[in-house]
Amino acid sequence: MGNLNWWIPLPNDKRELLSIPEDYVKNVILKSIQHEPAHIVAAHHLGAMIIGIAVGFIPERQGMLLYSSYGWGGANRPDYRRPTIEEECIVKTAGPAADLMFHGSIGKSEASGDLKDIGVLSNNPNPSFDPYMDKTQKLLRAHDEEVRTISHLLETRITEQAGILPSVTTDDYRTLVRLPDGRMGDWILSDADLMPLLKPWKNPSRPVCVCIERGNHSQTLVTILDHERHHEIEVCTNCLPFAEQEGWFQWYSLIK
Repeated sequence: MGNLNWWIPLPNDKRELLSIPEDYVKNVILKSIQHEPAHIVAAHHLGAMIIGIAVGFIPERQGMLLYSSYGWGGANRPDYRRPTIEEECIVKTAGPAADLMFHGSIGKSEASGDLKDIGVLSNNPNPSFDPYMDKTQKLLRAHDEEVRTISHLLETRITEQAGILPSVTTDDYRTLVRLPDGRMGDWILSDADLMPLLKPWKNPSRPVCVCIERGNHSQTLVTILDHERHHEIEVCTNCLPFAEQEGWFQWYSLIK
């Protein structure tokens, strides 16, 4: 395999080479090879916007590790919904659930950040994965193929990058960038890599149907699908003019 190498950007157009030893890559980074894809799969199927999987510095865990990046939507993107607290906790539980499903145990180090996040989300000083584990495992089993496919691609990308040998200029090495959460890191898989591997998310809440409150809700539903064919939602025919007025069809098309 070999070491993982990146350039760290420095002031005045200078840079410094960061080299992650092969043993660390195998024994630490690759231990999360199903953990992070499980977060992505769970987040996607609960309506989150997928950003990617990166390797970056995580100071609280004193190292450079894989982590998944996703976000929840607002009013202008109804396909990316706001989750319940339970759903956010299910996404946090997905990584440890994958560890349990694929390796038979939950990695204490890998799960520590997820457990802390659940404590914050649930306002619980003694958080546990237990209240969310059954629902999380059911979700992951329903999308087992997606977890496995993303895990395989993630491992392939990491081992390919680790296989780059030093050259005279070492310009083949990638440069660390500032990630959305402020950490320094590098995208291993972007949303463009991940979304084609994920089945479309079907939004069960039908948020377009504002006409329900006006008493003129139609039982005739049509399906609209985003242009990249990743998310679909059902819309009542009375709400189509509203959807068009709000500019939703810059993202969606009607399924005939």
